[in-house]
Amino acid sequence: MPHMPSSGSSGLDFFEGDGADMKYIGTRQPACGQKGLEAEIPLSEGDKTVTVYLPLYNGVRSLRFAIARGASLQAPLPYRHEKPVVFYGSSITQGGCASRPSNSYCAMLAKRFDSDFINLGFSGNAKGELYMAEYIAELEMSCFVLDYDHNAPDAAHLRRTHLPFLQTILERRPRLPVLMLSRPDTKYSAADNERRDIVRDSYLWAKQRGYDAFFIDGAELFGEKDRDCCTVDGCHPNDLGFYRMAQAVEPVMKAIFSRI
Repeated sequence: MPHMPSSGSSGLDFFEGDGADMKYIGTRQPACGQKGLEAEIPLSEGDKTVTVYLPLYNGVRSLRFAIARGASLQAPLPYRHEKPVVFYGSSITQGGCASRPSNSYCAMLAKRFDSDFINLGFSGNAKGELYMAEYIAELEMSCFVLDYDHNAPDAAHLRRTHLPFLQTILERRPRLPVLMLSRPDTKYSAADNERRDIVRDSYLWAKQRGYDAFFIDGAELFGEKDRDCCTVDGCHPNDLGFYRMAQAVEPVMKAIFSRI
């Protein structure tokens, strides 16, 4: 996307340390017009865990690491929550337009809870297809975040697909905690309210049948103050927008992880 920094779309983030306490080392991305790079990452002395976040938009065909002579590679410590959180949704879920790969709201939350995560955000293409629900239902996961409202072409499409998508997953994973989000925007209209109500209806359907379901109104994700500062275009979050999304979702994730 032209309004997304190359450090987010093409860069790699490096962190040192374990779990929620790991510290940011730096970001490396190809120069303008280049498709690859060679970079050196400064590390402290001694054994440490290094975490690498891959680009949010551009794919990686080959990735190689060289280490100092005499150094060795070992398996990292396991995540506190080894079963991943699975996110399915729009370009916002994918991470557009974060300035760095670790600044998507999905990555922020996974880092805070020391959890693995799988990002199934598809820019312009996650539209609640049942074959994706069938695929997701096959995954071992700690919880599932359903967040594709923005990609539904209209409210009618969302109504046709949202509940069947949810039902497909819960039929296979009846004990799975599921968090549903309606889309975040800086401004709202009657059409947005209709879409929110469709997502909420899916949540109410699940709750009434005893499923472990949660719902967050997307209108609340950016907060009230300086909402216009949260996106690059009224839709795609910048780092502030993603931070506020993570802040809004964190209490629900905390409640989920406290029980698993």
